[in-house]
Amino acid sequence: MYLNLKTRVSLSLVLAVSVTGLTASSASIGVATANGNFQVNSSQVRGSSTLMEGTVIETGGASSQVQMNNGAHVRVAAGSRVKIYEGRVILEKGVGELDSSTAYQVEAHSLRISNAGPDTVARVWISSPNRVIVSALKGPVRVTNAAGFLVANIAAGGALSFDPAVSATGPTKVTGCLASKDDKFVVTAESTNVTWEVRGAGVEKEVGKHVEITGASDSGSPTSKGVLQVINASAFKRVGNGGCSSKAAAAIAAGGMATAGGTAAAAGGTAAAVGGVAAAAAGATVAGVTVATVAVVGGVVVAGTAAGLAATGTFTPSATPVPKTSR
Repeated sequence: MYLNLKTRVSLSLVLAVSVTGLTASSASIGVATANGNFQVNSSQVRGSSTLMEGTVIETGGASSQVQMNNGAHVRVAAGSRVKIYEGRVILEKGVGELDSSTAYQVEAHSLRISNAGPDTVARVWISSPNRVIVSALKGPVRVTNAAGFLVANIAAGGALSFDPAVSATGPTKVTGCLASKDDKFVVTAESTNVTWEVRGAGVEKEVGKHVEITGASDSGSPTSKGVLQVINASAFKRVGNGGCSSKAAAAIAAGGMATAGGTAAAAGGTAAAVGGVAAAAAGATVAGVTVATVAVVGGVVVAGTAAGLAATGTFTPSATPVPKTSR
C-alpha cells in the first residue's frame, strides 16, 4: 500500500528530528589523554579517548589530561576519579586541577570551585570524606556552596581547607577588622577574603576592633557598595588585643573587599592576609589540620591549611599532546 504525500512528509520530519536528537546526545565534548592506561566508563583505555556528556574517567598510576571543546583544561591526578560534563567536572576522588579562563567549574562534595579571573589554575583535593582542600596556584579562585552562596575568595598562592559536612542551619562565624563604610558596618573575613555587611545591636561599638562575629547569614541584599552578603550579628568577641591597624581598616572601608590578599605564613600554616592583617594562628585544629582563623559560612567550616597540603597531587606529562579543539 502506498503512503500519501502528507504521511510521507510527516514520517520524514519525525526521522530527521530523531537523527538530530541522537547526534546531539552523542556529540563529543572533549578528549582525554594519558601517558599510560586509564579507565573511561569502567573500560580500560590507553593513550586517548573521546569524551561524551557524563563520561567517567578514573586514573591509575598515571595522570590524565582533559581538553574540553569550550577551552577548559582539566588535569586529573594519578589515583583520581572525575565525571566530565560540558560545563563542569565532578571530582569524586583524589585530585583535580582546573586551568581555565572560561566559565567552567569543579564540583567537590557540595562545593563549587571556579575561576574569579582570567588564566586561573585551581587545584582541588578531596583529602577525606569530609574535607576538601582548594589551592589557587595561579590567579584568584572563587568557592561557593551548592546553593550558590559565596563561601570564600582565594587569592593567587593561597589555599584553604573546607569541611562541607557542617549543618547549613548552624550559625555563621567570621573574624576580621570591623570598619565603617557608607554609613554601614563591614568586615572582611580573614580566612575567606569575603566582605560582609554587619548588622545587629552594638555593632557601632566594635568599629576599628579585631573581632570574631557570630550570627546568622541574611538573605537580604546588602546596601554597602561592593559587598555581597549580610550577617546579623548576635555576638562579638574581641581577638588578641582587640585592635586593628588604621591601614587595615582604611583598606576595607575604601575597597569593600580587601585585595591585599596573598598568603602569609603563620605558625606553620597558611592564612589569607586580608586588608594588611594576616590571620593569627592560634594553634587550633580542625579535621586534623592546623589552622589559623576558622570561619563557618553557608554550612561549611573554612580554615587556612598547611602549605604542603596544597601541593598534593601526582601529575605526569602526557605522551600525546592534548589537541586544541574548538566548537
